[in-house]
Amino acid sequence: MRACTGEPVMVGPDDLEPADVQRLPSSESALVAGIAGLPPGDGEVRQVVAQADGSLTLVAQCRRPTLVLLGVPLYPAHRATVDGRAAGLVKVNGYCAGVVLPAGRHRVRLYYDTTGLWQAGVLYASAWAALFAALFVLLRRPTR
Repeated sequence: MRACTGEPVMVGPDDLEPADVQRLPSSESALVAGIAGLPPGDGEVRQVVAQADGSLTLVAQCRRPTLVLLGVPLYPAHRATVDGRAAGLVKVNGYCAGVVLPAGRHRVRLYYDTTGLWQAGVLYASAWAALFAALFVLLRRPTR
């Protein structure tokens, strides 16, 4: 079992137990039943292209399906793409982000989706505005 090291690495069934890998509810990756269905990691992370703005982009080369442990904690708003297409994430060791890659050379991007953040801000501001409006109305009422 490996911990999140902060660096992306290839892992195989010798590194993880099936219980260490969990499919996320939103995952659509072709994760074989647990990690046991994957052959030993036969590849390498060739290049970490960019790691900025809350995203991680890397190039990986593998000869067969391989799990890449991305080396960062997995949060619900994390999303991944493989070669520009949406890819499912798997939770590794209970908290790390991982993605299953088919054989070949692939560009993987892990990013944090903030789509709902502005919606939460609007809701928050609206709630405060409603509270102040209610207080204004209550305080402006004439006393009898």
